[in-house]
Amino acid sequence: MSETSWIDSSKRRAELLEAANRESSRGVAELGPPLRYPARVFRQSLAACAIGLAMVAAARAVPPEDFCANVRDYLPEDHVTDGSVDYREHIQRCFDENAQ
Repeated sequence: MSETSWIDSSKRRAELLEAANRESSRGVAELGPPLRYPARVFRQSLAACAIGLAMVAAARAVPPEDFCANVRDYLPEDHVTDGSVDYREHIQRCFDENAQ
């Protein structure tokens, strides 16, 4: 590459950079500050990821053994499972007795 072609290409790059800067500053006036929107989206995405990870961790957490109660222990011996009988009182008694 000759010295004149190198200078010409450097000038061309400087012109392109200047034109890009002009376009960029025109876009700022139309769209607002250049970093406010991406930074806000980044913070929201980061918060959503943190919430998602917390939910996964909570789902995998094993409750202590005495935390669990079997509702079937509070139902009558001949209970049905087709929804034709109301067992709300039995279930509520289970909740009341095992509330912590």
